[in-house]
This record gives sequence, structure tokens and C-alpha cells, in this order.
Amino acid sequence: MLTKLLFFFVLTFGSAHASTIGPIPISGSGNSYFSPAGGIHAKTFSVSGSDGLNTLSIQADCFLPPFGGPNLWSHTRRGCRGYASVNRTFSSAFASFPSGQNEDGQFVGILQIFNSANLQSNEVIAEATFAYYFQNTTIRECNFCDQYNNFVVLAAPEPSTFALALGALSLLALRRKLRS
Repeated sequence: MLTKLLFFFVLTFGSAHASTIGPIPISGSGNSYFSPAGGIHAKTFSVSGSDGLNTLSIQADCFLPPFGGPNLWSHTRRGCRGYASVNRTFSSAFASFPSGQNEDGQFVGILQIFNSANLQSNEVIAEATFAYYFQNTTIRECNFCDQYNNFVVLAAPEPSTFALALGALSLLALRRKLRS
């Protein structure tokens, strides 16, 4: 709920000058650490991707309040540091928000790059949506002990990829039928 409110605030007061591109399929990896005793939740991840025309990359190191789930939440004003870029717009002032899952089971989100020369203005100078699959690779958790999680972010294939594969299979089936 807090994420949605923050997302609404940033979109309402800061997105007048940027047009949104995407969705851009991304891939990468990361890890998270949670300590129930200390209330520490840290997440580090590095992702990048391209749709053939546009590029996106995020490298974030976040110390967050407990916030679970397969998301790539980050905000430089909320305990994160790192860098992000959309095409050739690069900044250390950025925010990425999860926005749910689509009908194919892909996680989707939005990345906003802020004007780092004037952070108080919330001016968004670049914005892109991204899509990905999330897979845990190593999980160590137990009751009342520290939890570690390694994860990979897998690129979400474009619908045209599936159409191309279907077309190729159809041609192979037609060729086989004509030979027999």
C-alpha cells in the first residue's frame, strides 16, 4: 500500500516532462538478507535489458524496512544507492516500483530517473516500464534466524518471439507433410 501511494505521488508531481517507453524485458541477478532480530532487510540487484530500440539498467543497493516478494523496489530517497539509466539518461537519483503481474505471469514495474541537479523538484527526466520473471535460486530461512536469498531476474520474451517460434514450427510441420 505504501509503495502504491509513493508511486502515485511521484507520478502526480513529477512526470510531466518524461514520456514512458517500454515495456523493456530485463535480466540480471541479486540477493536479499533479512534479520528478524535487527529488523534489517537489505537487497542488492543489478538488472539491464533492451527491446531493440531502448535500453534500461538499474544497479541498486538498498537497506529497506521488511518488504517481501519478488520485486525490484528501489528509491534513492528511501535507503537505496546506486545508478540507473534509460537510453542515454543516467542518474544516481532514481526510483523503481513494482506494479504487479500481467496475464502471462510476468512481473512488471516502472523506473523513473530524476533530475539529480534539483532533487527537490521531483522532475522525472526519463521513465520506462520493464517486465521480468523472478526465480529464487538459493534460500536459507528458518524461524527467528537470519534469512538469505539469492535470485535471478529472467528476461520476459516479447510476444513476437512466440509468434516467430510458432511460424517456424508451422513451416516445419508443412514441410514434413509435403514430403510424406
